[in-house]
Amino acid sequence: MRRPLLLAIIALLIVGIALRVVQLDKKVFWIDEAFTALRISGYDESEVVVYFQAQPLLTAGDLERFQSYSRDKGILDTIRGLAVHEPQLPPVYFVLVRAWAGFWGSSIAAIRSFSAVASLLAVGGMYFLAAELFGSARVGGFAAALLAISPFQVLYAQEARPYSLWTLTLLLASFLLLRALRRDRPLDWWLYAIALVSALYTFLFSIFVVFGYTLYVFAQAKSHTKKWAKSRRSTAALPDFYRRGDRQPDSLAGAGLALPTAESGGGGLGFAVGGGGFWGATADVGAALY
Repeated sequence: MRRPLLLAIIALLIVGIALRVVQLDKKVFWIDEAFTALRISGYDESEVVVYFQAQPLLTAGDLERFQSYSRDKGILDTIRGLAVHEPQLPPVYFVLVRAWAGFWGSSIAAIRSFSAVASLLAVGGMYFLAAELFGSARVGGFAAALLAISPFQVLYAQEARPYSLWTLTLLLASFLLLRALRRDRPLDWWLYAIALVSALYTFLFSIFVVFGYTLYVFAQAKSHTKKWAKSRRSTAALPDFYRRGDRQPDSLAGAGLALPTAESGGGGLGFAVGGGGFWGATADVGAALY
């Protein structure tokens, strides 16, 4: 990479860092962030209402009690509050930010800084994803620099909500999936599985990304099938799997997926999410692909 280009990328990365940390506590602390602070405290809405009704006069300290980390409550209280009052939100972000607040404090800057750090790590995740996808460190640097100064990413980096952590988990899952498909090693598949589960437990819409990953893996498998079929005349026989139709490529098996075989009578791929948000979601393999 040429020196001027490298310096430009470094400059953009520095600007991205500055945009995420400067005046972190100056933006309006809006209602969704207030609910994040409530989840950090471990209290739920019913406890707040009961307490307020019992007080003849409320002070700022009374409000702060329900917006700060509390040692009287635990992680299970945070999870219970989500399950009862915000079932559309998985628990990973709120559990992590509660632990973060227990160490760094419950100020606005402190709880928002978790998102800022996650967003900075996402910049690194973008580098690895782009470098893996295009086989070029230069492209990886460009992609990381663009993510660093993205207004959308900067906005959510300064907000106490799960979006920056979700971005990080998806970038890591995408990178690890590509690497697992390329190297086909058990460790790579395990790391991919961990990243993907983390994304699912961070934001419910990750299920749509899983669907995209599945289509991509199937497309890659079909592409390889066509290449092997075209080379049949110049080889003694197709690989054993494609001749017998009863074994799966290692890469698909590692992903927890399977191509249809003659014995199975075809194959299916699909999902349906039930009601109740994350806590009541169900997945079902259903829509036929062949």
